[in-house]
Amino acid sequence: MLPNEMADDVRKVIEPIAEHFKGKRPTPEAVLWPNAKDLVNRFDAMVNSVNWRDYSPDRRLRILDIGCGPGFLLDYLQQRGLIEHVDYTGIDLNLEILESAQERWPQHKFECRDIRQTPYPEGAFELAVLCGVFTVKFTLSQAQMLRLMVETLKATWRSVTESIAFNVMSKHVDWEREDLFHLPCDEAIALIRSELGTRQISVLHDYGLYEYTCVVRKRARITSIEVPKSWT
Repeated sequence: MLPNEMADDVRKVIEPIAEHFKGKRPTPEAVLWPNAKDLVNRFDAMVNSVNWRDYSPDRRLRILDIGCGPGFLLDYLQQRGLIEHVDYTGIDLNLEILESAQERWPQHKFECRDIRQTPYPEGAFELAVLCGVFTVKFTLSQAQMLRLMVETLKATWRSVTESIAFNVMSKHVDWEREDLFHLPCDEAIALIRSELGTRQISVLHDYGLYEYTCVVRKRARITSIEVPKSWT
């Protein structure tokens, strides 16, 4: 079930997932992820930028999960023993999937929201995760999907104080599928530089899938290690 008021581009992306989910248990396969293990690898890449030693039950990481689905990121964090270290908000535009998420995780916050239309206040979160939001375009054109990506990233960027993480399909594959969103790494970096105004970008292309993850930071990742005395 989808909200009546929904932008046409996201409707075309969400409708196939909503149809596939109907009547199914909330598993990764039910929301069109190929398999569960790959999703674990994706989440590993997504939270790669977090220094978890900085967070605790008394100082929680404020995390926004865009396109949260049934709340699988929470399952991942629980598996890692980090669930008590986060203040979590999940947003999606599929009402049935959101109901499932809220039933599975009643103590956490879920909202039906298009962040482009209703952005969060500046600095509302430390980290935003967009897992699978930009990997499948279904019937959208490349240009339409690129516009959706830019608008979503710009709306998200102002709401975080630390970083955002998102994945797209790679161009370094054996073949490309017409329904997937394949984007050259250089184009993704150039887009981030021009639209978000930062060069602080990590590109992760090493977790065994035909995609890559961009982790975009507000500030440069500067080491705390002192310069060896022999260098001076």
